[in-house]
Amino acid sequence: MDPRSKRYRVRRPRGRRNRAVAFLNALPQRDSARAVVGMSDMTKTRLPHQARPRLLLVLAVVVGLLATGIIIVNQKAARPSAVEDCEDFVFVPCPRQVATLSLPLAGSSFSLRYASDRVPGRLAAPSLDARPLGLGGWSIDVLQSYDIAAKVLVQGTGERRRVDATSLTMDGTAVLAVASEDGSAVYVFDAAGRHLQTFDAITGTKVYAFGWGPSGLDSITEPGGRVTRVRRDTAGSPIEVVAARGYRSRLGTRDGWLAAVADPSGHLTTITTRPDGLVTVLRDASDARTVLRYDDMGRLVEWHGPAGANVKLQRTDSANGFTVTATTGAGRTWSDSVRREDARVVRTHVDASGRTTTSEIEGAQRTTTAADGTIVHLKLTPDPRWGMAAPVAQQVEVASPGGRKSAIGETRTADPTATAAVPGASRRTLTVDGATWTLAFEPGGRAATVTQPDGRTRTTVFDEAGRVSHVDRPGAAAIAYAYDDHGRLERITVGAGDDARSWRYAFDAASGAVTTTDPLGRTRTTSADANGRTTAIEMSGNLTVGIEHDEVGRLSTVTPPGAGPSRFDRRPDGRVDTVTQPGTTAGPQFSTFEYDADGVLTATGAADGTATTIHRDANGRVDQVDAGPGPWHIGYDGTTGAATSFDGPGATLQRQFDGSALVGESWSGPITAVVTRRFDPTGRILAETVSGSPEIGYGYNDAGLLTQAGDVRLVRDPQTGRVSQETLGSLQRSWTYNTFGEVTALAVSSQGHSVYDLAVARDAVGRVTSRTEDLLDGTAHTRAFTYDDAGRLASVTDDGGPAATFAYDPNGNLVTETAPDGTVTTATYDGADQLISRGDTTYTYDAAGRLSSATNLAGTTTYAYDRVGVLQSVQPPSGPAIVYVNDATGRRVAREVGGQIVEVFAYADDLRPAAELDST
Repeated sequence: MDPRSKRYRVRRPRGRRNRAVAFLNALPQRDSARAVVGMSDMTKTRLPHQARPRLLLVLAVVVGLLATGIIIVNQKAARPSAVEDCEDFVFVPCPRQVATLSLPLAGSSFSLRYASDRVPGRLAAPSLDARPLGLGGWSIDVLQSYDIAAKVLVQGTGERRRVDATSLTMDGTAVLAVASEDGSAVYVFDAAGRHLQTFDAITGTKVYAFGWGPSGLDSITEPGGRVTRVRRDTAGSPIEVVAARGYRSRLGTRDGWLAAVADPSGHLTTITTRPDGLVTVLRDASDARTVLRYDDMGRLVEWHGPAGANVKLQRTDSANGFTVTATTGAGRTWSDSVRREDARVVRTHVDASGRTTTSEIEGAQRTTTAADGTIVHLKLTPDPRWGMAAPVAQQVEVASPGGRKSAIGETRTADPTATAAVPGASRRTLTVDGATWTLAFEPGGRAATVTQPDGRTRTTVFDEAGRVSHVDRPGAAAIAYAYDDHGRLERITVGAGDDARSWRYAFDAASGAVTTTDPLGRTRTTSADANGRTTAIEMSGNLTVGIEHDEVGRLSTVTPPGAGPSRFDRRPDGRVDTVTQPGTTAGPQFSTFEYDADGVLTATGAADGTATTIHRDANGRVDQVDAGPGPWHIGYDGTTGAATSFDGPGATLQRQFDGSALVGESWSGPITAVVTRRFDPTGRILAETVSGSPEIGYGYNDAGLLTQAGDVRLVRDPQTGRVSQETLGSLQRSWTYNTFGEVTALAVSSQGHSVYDLAVARDAVGRVTSRTEDLLDGTAHTRAFTYDDAGRLASVTDDGGPAATFAYDPNGNLVTETAPDGTVTTATYDGADQLISRGDTTYTYDAAGRLSSATNLAGTTTYAYDRVGVLQSVQPPSGPAIVYVNDATGRRVAREVGGQIVEVFAYADDLRPAAELDST
């Protein structure tokens, strides 16, 4: 991974997620070529099965640590000295000057991964041969190795972990088992440390089986019998990886090192490797190059990206530790350090703005102090089956600077006689501030049941291959899954009997096309190229979307039905620099993007020449955005680094935080408004106050579902958690749902008397086909709806009378509307699908595609925007102009008419208004 990303799978306080900067900065394409390089063992682009978190760990992270924005992560490494070992469950990155590269294997979910410290002779334990594929420092990402003497797990992703193995006997053979850190997977190795199998630790089903020959790895078998094979030449060198669906990635080697990878279309990636096995240059099929440099010890010291960006890494040793400092081409610097203080290890991360996060590790306890003042105490205990190889977060205490304290804990029980393949009954219990979730597995029925704190349950049943076969949800339709002989999903059925809804999937082995048929018989066919990438989507109604990719598999063109293509032009590093859309009456539309020396966005432009500029301070933080009519200035808290002030041409905005929680916002300038919030320890909002008005309180049930908002009370179904009743004073609304969770009836009453009833009928995919209203005056009205083959509204009929009908062009634009009395309204569009006329109204747009004017018999209404598209004003045909006051986030905080403010809005979050205030 590009070391500029500083991505260590840690989410920083206040939710400031570090960008995943890879040499392909594009929409995710599973089979697109990608190369990544980083200084941390935490750098990776996806989590394969062996590292995927299980339900309760996810809950502990998402629910328990929501208030801090920090994620418990699985950092791991193995080093010769104590300070270079990376402990389990640490928040601060472990500094590793390691280059990592990734290349996809066509037609599969696997990739080839390179880690520079996995090159033979460079690991902590020299006895380990890191060439199970015969490719030097490269491996398939799901293939692990275990050094028995050094007790080092070397993962296919390049991560390493010092961990004890458990001796087992399977099928009469002595093997070693190593659990993943989160306890979700078990890796089984032979006496030589070769990876034989991966098991799901909870269900005991086999996830991967690895076949070995005299020259190394020969095959990977997945559930359902899907096999990926490694073909070799007569000398035993790998020459091809053949995916289960037949897609072939050809390999070239030189002197035992991987030298080239070609996808099925012949697009070639070449790799230059030093005689000692360290990769120095990776050149992709578009001729973009990543260049790596190392010191005499083989540590990564310099990275040069395809578009000229670069990062230099420098290590500084001290008596009891060391520091690795990264400096980018634009001069931004961050560092990670580690030092030992007797039995305690202290890890420190200093980001580019100078904010510091520190973790102290002593035995099974960790204490982390985040830059925003949040403190997290963590205590680990052994897993009942795997000991400290899969530690349990028994106690997690989170304290915010404002005094909120959250307590989280997990316990596990398991059958002590269980093995990797026969896990036995197990239970995981998570407690968050007194609320308890459980995950229980019953091996006889291969059933896993999750129980919520409010008593709701969900049971998932697995088949013999470990695939989900059935999901039982009390109060809701059950879901059943069926698979074909190749292990592919063939059918999903929701519900039972005549009301059941089924989706079917068919696969064309020759073309790779996949056809989905929904409960109404409508089809959707996805076609693929020789690499398995989507090239077209054909839908019912003779509608087709075309998709193209460039040489390295990045999205380059999308062509909707009946319209021209939208194109994405990229820099060598994969970042989009121009988006060109179909022509309009004003000419072609395009957007441009500019970046600095680090590849960080600095400006965007439109076809009319207008630009939005983004200025950053020396630390890389945005401190000014000029989108017209003037620049916005952003200020940061000197201690926490939080963005707390936004000053510009609209309303000035101030923000206050308690750790990561936004506890207050205030607006000044043309308007004055204040919103303050109180949160509970778990991070849920307890109360909100707007400009001194009475406090609005919020209540929740044990599972965290909203049950009260001010004077509104909500009653929830005890089985599904859906809102069944809402009460405000004497007014009451009640909802009825079908087993698919769709509303079928609404009843409104006041003081116990019915005032409104609504009955809704739906088709087999949940669309409304009719709705009948019973009104207070005793009358009833029914409105019926029909749809065309593409799922668009075709007609509306009121009370059985003449229908209003609708017709569309191939791209879904409404072109004709026929009223019940026969009146026809037509509409026209340009090549960019912009509405040009409808009835007697015509529309014009600026070069950026924004509506400029609407003209009809009453005159012309004009619209004005800033350069990022936020509406600034509207001038109707007559009367005063309407002017909108916006804050720095683009939220509309006031409306002026004739120079007078008539409405003021305060916000609960980035989208939802909290209150509408009068002009005073």
